[in-house]
Amino acid sequence: MAKQKFNRSCKHYVGDGRGNRDVYLNGERVRHVISADTKRGIVRVHRLDEMRNFMYHSNGAPKIQKLRGKVVVKFWKDYPT
Repeated sequence: MAKQKFNRSCKHYVGDGRGNRDVYLNGERVRHVISADTKRGIVRVHRLDEMRNFMYHSNGAPKIQKLRGKVVVKFWKDYPT
């Protein structure tokens, strides 16, 4: 799979090297985030079953859910101590 180019200012994803952060969708914190785009208002998260375990397709790929709304990303270093 070819590596995608990301605009660093609005697109956030796991392993992008910019540090730890929290993602908020419509004011509520979202967990298990794979990627977030603040400009387009899209967050991709791992789907969870009723026991809060990750869900997988039969081929072993994780099931992903796309959520839409107002996306805000807060880096941990920006929080007051």
